[in-house]
Amino acid sequence: MKKRECIVPGCIKKHKSKGFCRTHYTQYQRGILDSLGRKLRPLQYEVEQKRCSIPGCNKKYGAKGFCTHHYVQYKRGILDKSGKKLRPLKGEVKLECSIPGCVRKYYAKGFCRHHYDIDRFNKFNKLSLKERHKIEIKCRIKGCQKTNFTDKYFLKKQKICDQHYRHIRKGIIDKSGKVLRQIKKCNPQRGCIVLGCTEKHSAKGFCKHHYRQYTNGILDKSGKKLRPLLGEIKLECSISGCTNISKSRGICDTHYTQWRRKIIDLNGKRLRKRLRFTKEEKHDQHITCKLCDEITFANGFCKYHYGHYRLGVIDLSGKKLRPLKSETRFQNCKFCGEPILGRGGRGFCEKHYRQYHVNGLIDFDGNLIPDKFQNILESEYLWNKIKDGCKGVLQDKFI
Repeated sequence: MKKRECIVPGCIKKHKSKGFCRTHYTQYQRGILDSLGRKLRPLQYEVEQKRCSIPGCNKKYGAKGFCTHHYVQYKRGILDKSGKKLRPLKGEVKLECSIPGCVRKYYAKGFCRHHYDIDRFNKFNKLSLKERHKIEIKCRIKGCQKTNFTDKYFLKKQKICDQHYRHIRKGIIDKSGKVLRQIKKCNPQRGCIVLGCTEKHSAKGFCKHHYRQYTNGILDKSGKKLRPLLGEIKLECSISGCTNISKSRGICDTHYTQWRRKIIDLNGKRLRKRLRFTKEEKHDQHITCKLCDEITFANGFCKYHYGHYRLGVIDLSGKKLRPLKSETRFQNCKFCGEPILGRGGRGFCEKHYRQYHVNGLIDFDGNLIPDKFQNILESEYLWNKIKDGCKGVLQDKFI
């Protein structure tokens, strides 16, 4: 069976509705085609569209012979009806500040913004008080002394100060300044309505702390508690036999960690054996360290050998991978030959390790560095910094 095709000649697309394909069916709905597929009027792209009358501009027609761009210029008086330029655009005029040496952009009255402000305020300061009051724009509400030069929050457009503007928005006064209602004055000695609270009043009879609870729906208007706070809700663990407080998902902290490790489910049913044992269980079952007779702490080791395992001295089976630091220490100091007692390092005793590491008198092989030693011999202050008993040894070896 052949697929049904569009009735428009030359179109081989699949039929959609009323003998047309999807494309020609939309044209039929818009009145471009008739029911037989004949064209009643041309498509929009086939008709030559009007263009802007300004020479060199090929943009679409907007209004009065202009495109939208040039129509805005016509409305602003830059172009006339014929498209002739009456005055240059603002970007084409490059004016500079009249102050010599100033390269800033032109702003007004021959000045840049910086020098214009300086000029305006200098002129104002030179005026007398009577002349100043003529220039100053005062707040239009009677009795208000605020002006545009004294108050930085002055609203020039509405000729009203910030305080009266707030009163109009809150409905305390109208635009003419007529008082509609009295301002509610808060009593400074008024406290919070919640029993036992001695904090200052903030809003709607509450202090700041209890007002936040009121907005969150914890308190009602009278200060009565509707529901407990999150910190006051103490639910017990849902697993039977456990009296601990629940942490998450209705179970306590201990059972929550076991649930995360997939030892138990949320109902308390055990899924696998517990790997860790109590001390009593270890004594009963004789669970001891792999390398000694102590009770196990983790991974089959006691605390001492578990530390060796963490440091990489032994592997999980107990096999030694490297010697301990204490086993690799030198028995005698490289420099003086005395046995290393207490703290030392790098094959030196405590005294000479400081001279190797801090003072830099000795190199790693135990040899003196002559240049640094000569400077110390000349300075008594540096000799005092070295411990007693080392000076003679150093001097003998150097000589």
